[in-house]
Amino acid sequence: LLQGISLTAWRKLGQVKINSGETAQNYVIGKLLQHVPEALEIAHDFPSIDEARGVNLPRLSAELKKIDESIALLQELIEDENQNFPAPSHEVETSQSKALGNLTRFQQELSKYHEEAKKRLDLALSDFSEVCRYYGESYPPMDPELFFGEVSSLVRAIQAVTANSSSKNRRKAVAT
Repeated sequence: LLQGISLTAWRKLGQVKINSGETAQNYVIGKLLQHVPEALEIAHDFPSIDEARGVNLPRLSAELKKIDESIALLQELIEDENQNFPAPSHEVETSQSKALGNLTRFQQELSKYHEEAKKRLDLALSDFSEVCRYYGESYPPMDPELFFGEVSSLVRAIQAVTANSSSKNRRKAVAT
């Protein structure tokens, strides 16, 4: 879609009627369809709009913070246990030291997955922010549900105008 018209502006154009009775949004889409049809290929840019609408980035961030706190608490408990029950001096491993070793490995593995999840969320937030900027919006306040709702609405308008235009072209071809 051509840069310069934000998604919010597209929605507002859909609320304004012009002299012909159609919306200003449909009029602009029709003109773009006639002169720059490739500018309307937004539907191909967002094949999974409905799935994307359900992503709640703030909730994901909050959940990762809770997990971070839980990992820190687990680490603290492991350190306390290591101080209270030092490793046996002989080579025989006790059930308690074995359990503590397993718990330490689990905590390390959990930390590794948590760090990967944080990196991916940071990347998703950065990518989403970039997409918002490209379409004339900003994150925040724009969130995926609102953003992809606007995109979905615009895609439906483009599809309707395209179908209407194709129908008119077929009627003209039949009439001649």
